[in-house]
Amino acid sequence: MTMQPMAGPYGPSVASAVPALAISMFPGVNSETGWYTTAPEVTATTDSTGEVRWWWEGGSVTTVAVTAGIPRFLADAPEGTSVLNVYAVDGLGVPSALVTETLKVDSVPPSIPASLTAMAHPHRVELSWDPAIDTGSGVAAYNVYRNTTGLPLGPADLVATIPTTRYSDVTPAGATYLYYAVQAVDVAGSWGILTAALPVVPDNVPPTAPGDLQAWLNASGWCRVSWTSSVDVGSGLAGYRVRRALDGGPMSQIATAGPATSHYADLDPAIQTAVSVEYEVIAVDRVGLHSPTAGPVPMGVDTTPPGAPTGVTALPVYSDAPANARFDLAWTPGMDAGSGRHLTWIGHGDTPGVPDHEVELVGGSVLRVSADTPTALWHFQIRQSDRAGNISPWTEPVSARSVATRRVHGSTRIGTALAISAASFAEAGTVVVASAASFPDALAASGLAGAVNGPVILVGPGPIPAETRAEIARLGAVDAFVVGGTRAVSAETAASLDGLLSGRTVRLPGADRYATAALVADEISFLGGGRTPARVYVTSGHGFADALSAGPAAFVGRDPVLFANRGSVPTVTIEAIARLGATRTVVLGGTGAVTPNAEKVLPGVVRVFGADRYATSVEFARWAVANVGLTPRAPVVASGRSFPDGLAAAPLAGTSGSVVLLAREPAPTSTAQWLREGRAVMSQMTVVGGELALPDTVRRALWASVSVP
Repeated sequence: MTMQPMAGPYGPSVASAVPALAISMFPGVNSETGWYTTAPEVTATTDSTGEVRWWWEGGSVTTVAVTAGIPRFLADAPEGTSVLNVYAVDGLGVPSALVTETLKVDSVPPSIPASLTAMAHPHRVELSWDPAIDTGSGVAAYNVYRNTTGLPLGPADLVATIPTTRYSDVTPAGATYLYYAVQAVDVAGSWGILTAALPVVPDNVPPTAPGDLQAWLNASGWCRVSWTSSVDVGSGLAGYRVRRALDGGPMSQIATAGPATSHYADLDPAIQTAVSVEYEVIAVDRVGLHSPTAGPVPMGVDTTPPGAPTGVTALPVYSDAPANARFDLAWTPGMDAGSGRHLTWIGHGDTPGVPDHEVELVGGSVLRVSADTPTALWHFQIRQSDRAGNISPWTEPVSARSVATRRVHGSTRIGTALAISAASFAEAGTVVVASAASFPDALAASGLAGAVNGPVILVGPGPIPAETRAEIARLGAVDAFVVGGTRAVSAETAASLDGLLSGRTVRLPGADRYATAALVADEISFLGGGRTPARVYVTSGHGFADALSAGPAAFVGRDPVLFANRGSVPTVTIEAIARLGATRTVVLGGTGAVTPNAEKVLPGVVRVFGADRYATSVEFARWAVANVGLTPRAPVVASGRSFPDGLAAAPLAGTSGSVVLLAREPAPTSTAQWLREGRAVMSQMTVVGGELALPDTVRRALWASVSVP
């Protein structure tokens, strides 16, 4: 404690004696370091009743009343180094001398040292770790603990206290396992928490000798020295030392090789003129222990390359969840009558005959390789070397393709539509909503979805369920179109939808499916500023298959899908076409869907059809590629036997500028053939719906049709 005379505004007093002031701390200071390891309580005691005024250096003054002779609690000392200033004033206003006290508080122990590592050498262990952190008094030392039992380390296991972050420990005689832990100690004397126990196996065993050492002079005039790898059960291999003797002279080291290497190329021209050349190889572990010597072996001569591998095959590997294309390669190794086969190189690349990547394989005649993309066309070539380093020619390129074929589905038809939405759009300001119970309204919605660039969401009766609400929120939608009357989408459902959105909800109700499709066509035209559609698509109003196929073209072109009966076209459809000013009509399906007599009332008719719904979807895909600008790049496949999964598929295909094809079990030949024809530009194929709609046998068969060169 330091007593200082008062100065300045307090002034000397002549009315009474100067009050006496004492400051005390509890608990007491750490006498060895001057640091408190717990924050002390600061108490002031005076011999006069009055008040005490105190402050921490740089802080504001606090005034408290005191009674003569009775200690008065002021505060707990803060962490770190602080200067306390205190003086007392008696009842007559006479101040005491100013008392100052420097307090050093470090009640927080140091952190746990990180990254404790050990290297076991013969008869010693080298430990190292990262410095601990102490924001108070600072780290003063580290305690090192060791035992041989693996039981929790404690005070009895302390072997050293050191100021650095490295320690060399002498290995106890006969120890087979050691366990170490380290603890930081700060200047204030607080001990931190021990690190986790680190097990260490003392390394007193050298690595095994390299095996099958051979040395061969090859056709290029250099010697390839090769061996089989050594094994080290302790600290691990550090590498190999290669030694050589010329013409009976002494062995001398000529090279070192890494631990993962099992050969060395001796390029010294002297080996070509020497009468005799011998080699030795020694393995060395990480603590410097040497293996027995392999060799010496004489250098042989082999100038004939091995035969090239034959029977090379490359097959893509099917995957349920394609993240990377994979290929299985197989071949018959080429023969070598000299030094023997050694390495095989598998080269692959995007261009036939130009392998820009190589995989090195020791032995074996099969290999699975993975591309770095889900879809890949790779061209494979293989060559082989012998023990001498002679290399065969590359085989002719063998090509293999794998096209990513994913499945997008939910547990229900509504869930599948939501999954399709998530796969199609990162965001959408407007959603198109239709009934999940019947197909006509959703089929008519494809062009409208294209006009607003949004998904088709399917709903059931009642309030909008949580999963649908979540998808609408993810999209950030503010507006919605409801396709169909209240029998299709109930008023309760529409009201629930309206409550989710900050914009408007517009219902497009018709007296029947034909009238609803006509209203949708009018809305598409309105959204386009009265635009005349490039064409209208007319399909049977009694089946879903043909309209599913038309969906992506309608989405991309923002063109309407309208319905007809088999033998006639309803007046509401004819009037809608007239209002739109359309001059071209694409009729999907054969005469069993819409008769020639019915199509006579339609303008500029082009009919697209096949032998069945699957062939029709293929023929329409061909037509759409030629006339609408769609491509086979990312086709979508939906069931041709049930409608729900395909209803929302048009935006998924449309956003990729591709097509929707129909399939069933077994996979239709026409669908597989079209996919095969378009494989060169295909980046992905998507099957919509679960296993019940399209079994995985169909998905696999369609994948096989595109995964060919």
